[in-house]
Amino acid sequence: MTLTPDLRDCLWVRVTHRADMDRQLNDAVERLREGALSQSHCGILVIRRSDSDFSLELHSSVPFGLTHEVDAR
Repeated sequence: MTLTPDLRDCLWVRVTHRADMDRQLNDAVERLREGALSQSHCGILVIRRSDSDFSLELHSSVPFGLTHEVDAR
């Protein structure tokens, strides 16, 4: 897995092994959740960009405490 901090509230994940995808994404969500708790005004948006690339970000369109997923392949 490649975990690249992009902006303060955004992470990019490149999944290297499909079998590990859920664990890798859950780890990234947990990292963002800490930031969401301190801001308490937005939730987490997970966007699948390709079969192996995902972006995760704190986003105001997602209610606090929730995680939304979008498949943008």
